[in-house]
Amino acid sequence: MNTVLAQYLWESSFTFCLLYLTYKLLLSRNTFFTANRFFLLLIIPASLMFPILEIPQQYEYTQFQIMLPEINTVTPATTSSFNMMPVMLYLAISGIFLALLCIKMVKLIRYISMLKKEKAEQFNPFSFFRFIYIPKNLDSEQYELIYKHEAIHAKQLHSIDLLIYELYRVFFWFNPLTWLALKDVKSNHEYLADRSASQSNINSYSNLMVAQLLGVNCSDIANNFNDEPLIKKRMKMMKTKQTQKSMALIYVLALPVMMVAFFTVGNPNAIAQETPLIQQNEPEKIYDLVDQMPEFKGGTEKLFDFVLQNLKYPKEASSGGKVFVSFVINTTGKVEQVKLEKGADPLLDQEALRVIKSMPDWVPGKHEGKVVNVKMVLPIAFEPR
Repeated sequence: MNTVLAQYLWESSFTFCLLYLTYKLLLSRNTFFTANRFFLLLIIPASLMFPILEIPQQYEYTQFQIMLPEINTVTPATTSSFNMMPVMLYLAISGIFLALLCIKMVKLIRYISMLKKEKAEQFNPFSFFRFIYIPKNLDSEQYELIYKHEAIHAKQLHSIDLLIYELYRVFFWFNPLTWLALKDVKSNHEYLADRSASQSNINSYSNLMVAQLLGVNCSDIANNFNDEPLIKKRMKMMKTKQTQKSMALIYVLALPVMMVAFFTVGNPNAIAQETPLIQQNEPEKIYDLVDQMPEFKGGTEKLFDFVLQNLKYPKEASSGGKVFVSFVINTTGKVEQVKLEKGADPLLDQEALRVIKSMPDWVPGKHEGKVVNVKMVLPIAFEPR
């Protein structure tokens, strides 16, 4: 699979898993249902955005002032149809899940239209956005209790949460926790609605839920009153003692987890300084920014050609990645003090260092009319072959 896509999917899934497991282990057993709802919703944008956000990062020498253009090892030969097969397979499976979701949506909308015209068979009570359906064969007390329940779903727009998770699952179907998380979203919706509807009489409400077990649910996209797998959990949660308000501080524990996820999958970005920084190194000063920067003989294009022609992708490397290598162009144009600043894989790191050390002489840099030593950084992005 294309490395960029595969890395994004992996990092997004990693963030999702970390945050969802935080919910499961720390938050799922309390009765702060509204807070849990928003935490579950927050997981989606966090997992999608964290892998593409830039993390300002400073390295050992205070900062990287001069970052050369990134060299990507992808060549026409590496993007063969064979390498595209995993991408095509992923897109095909995602397309199937998207088609199934669209079919379910069309069916649900069709059923709602028929129910409004009283031309459809009877379903168990459910709601979808502002639409609420309750069978007519219920007495007034049962009708009122179920209506209170479904009205909470409609008022709080729980259907939006379900559709967000359904769409996320379309593209992250390979992550089993997305399937479990969707069930938890549904459960939390029911807890929210049950808490409001059962305030007058928990026993009567519990009996009503059991009585409604028989029948056909309209769609799993809708908020179904009698979702059978949830009945026992809902009845148990209704009788659970309210969590003390002081325990809300437990949500603070989720912040370090989010920071870990962000700094684990965020893209590092070196920061450039506005003014030259002189570093006291032996035996001479090393500049980071100068009036005339060093230049590879023939220009940047020739530099790229040299690296790509000499770089050999290690067959044993586990995966691709981006390697940052710093080096100093001395007053005679020679490359020295080659150093790995940020690695990806030990084999890739070694290869990047080898190639940089083998570079021919550059045109040295100048500052205030004098030839000086200048430190530079070259990022090399390795794509698996």
